[in-house]
Amino acid sequence: MKSAGTLKLATPGERELVMTRVFDAPRQLVFDAHTKPELVRRWLLGPPGWSMPVCEIDLRVGGQYRYVWQHDRDGTKMGMGGVYREIVAPERIVNTEQFDEAWYPGEALGTLVLVEQGGTTTLTYTMRYQSRAARDAVIKSNMESGVAASYDRLAELLASNPEETQMQKIIPFLWFDGTAEEAMNFYVSIFKNSKVLSVTRYGAAGPGPKGTVMSATFQLEGQQFYALNGGPQFKFTPAISLFVNCETQPEVDELWKKLSAGGREDQCGWLQDKYGLSWQIIPTALGRMLGDKNPEKANRVMQAMLQMKKIDIQGLQRAYDRA
Repeated sequence: MKSAGTLKLATPGERELVMTRVFDAPRQLVFDAHTKPELVRRWLLGPPGWSMPVCEIDLRVGGQYRYVWQHDRDGTKMGMGGVYREIVAPERIVNTEQFDEAWYPGEALGTLVLVEQGGTTTLTYTMRYQSRAARDAVIKSNMESGVAASYDRLAELLASNPEETQMQKIIPFLWFDGTAEEAMNFYVSIFKNSKVLSVTRYGAAGPGPKGTVMSATFQLEGQQFYALNGGPQFKFTPAISLFVNCETQPEVDELWKKLSAGGREDQCGWLQDKYGLSWQIIPTALGRMLGDKNPEKANRVMQAMLQMKKIDIQGLQRAYDRA
């Protein structure tokens, strides 16, 4: 998919500013991109050179949101937040909007409307300011170029792999005690087809210290994970493990060495990493041999596996061939 339009601005009333953009994407994806922090922080960045270290969204009527942008070069920060007044998913969101006073004083009311037709979605965002002067001050700023750049990034995001714009239905949720970001970076460094999706920090409401990592989302080989710094109350147990299919012995060896470093080697292809999370590093050949129609072959392979910690494919093959 690719963008089906460019940003259009209009001023139909004394205090109104209307922005319109057409996206070549389903409405639900455009709605998700406006309401999920891990997606918002990837496109709502304004002109080049800005990042979003804070993106907090409590998506419910009466819930609050808070964005903070930071300039990558000089560290300048700009904050904005508000309260959700109306939510009709995936069609409409009404919220207040107020920038930190040093940027744009006064509160405005924003209405986001999404209309889908023929596979494209028309986004209309109407801002109603407290006065014409307030609206005109926003127009005279660098707002238009910032919004246009953000929507260009949104179009690119929507045109990317659907996995990146649509959360998976079922996602493993991992509870850590202060090491969620560290663990995420560790796992992403090990698996090749992997990446960090988002990091969310605690705000003033807590319960963690303000500015510390609350949660993080990431992908390992296309599978999404959610990591939370929940505290010391709960620990991982081998009753839940992550099963990794491996095609070759070198792949088994590499993953076993990296994941078990600082952790513990268990039996039958199981290990615990240094964060206590259990993994099964299993060659696909094991399943094939255990499922053999010859029960004697399958039994010998089972007996061989029970003697192993890291799975040795050649050892399994020797047991299989002896039967």
